Amino acid sequence: MTDTAIQEKKPIEYYRADPERYTELKSGSFQDNVTHRIVAMFSELNPYSITPANARQMQSLARLKKARSKLQGLADLTHSPVDVDAMTDEELISAAGDGVRTLTKHMAEQFIASKNVRGLAESYSKLVDALGEEPNRQALPEQLPPGTVSATVETLMQLAHEIEQHVASERDKARSLDAEVINSDAEKWAKGEA
Repeated sequence: MTDTAIQEKKPIEYYRADPERYTELKSGSFQDNVTHRIVAMFSELNPYSITPANARQMQSLARLKKARSKLQGLADLTHSPVDVDAMTDEELISAAGDGVRTLTKHMAEQFIASKNVRGLAESYSKLVDALGEEPNRQALPEQLPPGTVSATVETLMQLAHEIEQHVASERDKARSLDAEVINSDAEKWAKGEA
């Protein structure tokens, strides 16, 4: 039998009985101190191991970490990264809201200044998705002060989408006019009129 052949798994006690030869690692693995290789892995010793018992909890923690990272990225638009790392969840959500306002203003300026707006609505949508759903959204006051405008993220996304569709429609009209002119010129050339 060679060294690479599959061997029967030995119990944990076998490796723990010989600490001179085997080192138990934090991951639940045992390293052979002679060959410097991992020789056994016991997932029940690994606090980070995903098992059927903790799979949902691990998935939920991963989702929370990802959402917090996105919120921190939005908050970085208006706050220093050092401040963002020390924020509580409530402060982070507020700072992310400031970041979304800053980002919305910037994207609106870019949208107005640009002749090519393709993908702008999709980009914005993906960026503000970090804030997630707002199931308990508070109602806006009935009367807004004069000169103010209020809109939800969904409304702004719909508006950006409609503007993008309008721009695409205008671009398609211009292309069809160009095609008509080219076809007309080609017919004239074919007849020898050009």
